[in-house]
Amino acid sequence: MDTRFAARILAAVVLIGGVAIITTDYVRMGAAAAEHIEILRAELEKIPPVPRTERIGVRETRKSRSAAVRARYGGPASIGQIFGHYERAFSAREWRPCGRTGTTLISCRGEYEAIIAVPSSDGPGSYSVVLEWDRVTWPVWLSAGALIYLVAISAAVLLDGRGPDRRAPDTVCLRSRRPVSECLSRLKAGPTAMTLRHRSTGGFGLSFELHKGRGRIVRPHFYGRLEPDPAAEGTILTGRFGLAPGARGSFAAVGVLILLAIVFASYGSPGSVQGLVWVVIIPTVGLLLEWWASRKQRYEILEFLNTIVSSG
Repeated sequence: MDTRFAARILAAVVLIGGVAIITTDYVRMGAAAAEHIEILRAELEKIPPVPRTERIGVRETRKSRSAAVRARYGGPASIGQIFGHYERAFSAREWRPCGRTGTTLISCRGEYEAIIAVPSSDGPGSYSVVLEWDRVTWPVWLSAGALIYLVAISAAVLLDGRGPDRRAPDTVCLRSRRPVSECLSRLKAGPTAMTLRHRSTGGFGLSFELHKGRGRIVRPHFYGRLEPDPAAEGTILTGRFGLAPGARGSFAAVGVLILLAIVFASYGSPGSVQGLVWVVIIPTVGLLLEWWASRKQRYEILEFLNTIVSSG
């Protein structure tokens, strides 16, 4: 079987399977979130507010793998009175303490978490009680990220239509019977889609940078040299394919974001971690798709270099 055809078949299977897994999980966990929000609503009604305070409003939020019920209260009560009241109320319903700061009290029971915050978004004289169910854990984010990568690569294979057997070499060494000056003239007269920068390196040689297209961060660049070939009275063209200088900065930025994600995973809140992980996944997948879409530019640059050194 042709390697490219096999690669496309495998990519199609991975793409269909990945989309099916993501869709199934979204529907299944969305239904689970609807069930859990009913449980959280019923639990909130069984927990009495602090004496002399009254409920201002209730808001429910539900997503795939998460559900929350948030109630806001107002009235004359100190932080000590509020925390003491809810410590007793949650303990009576078999919730256990999970954490406490100067303005928040956290209790846990199974998959659920309760957060009492003083004050609430309504300002002084208020507090909020949030009961939540959150199954968006760190392993889930890693698994989702890996699945997104697989789906993105599979889609790129199907759209590009080239398998790994079409990979261009990283280094190039070509010989020509033409002199250096003529090879340079042919480089300058290349297609308008090619961008050329060159400079003299002393003597009769020169170095040049060649790439195709604009705007792509990870488009392949060819860094080459033209030097006289005394043995054949012609030119030796050597060089390598690499990334643009700007691509290194982009990858460095993604690396910093990944480092921040690790730090937030250790010390940050779950919501901030989830948002930061998306900030990492989206640009990384974008760079991956850019790289895959730019692979064929290597072949086009290599074909152009072959025309430069050809004697026809």
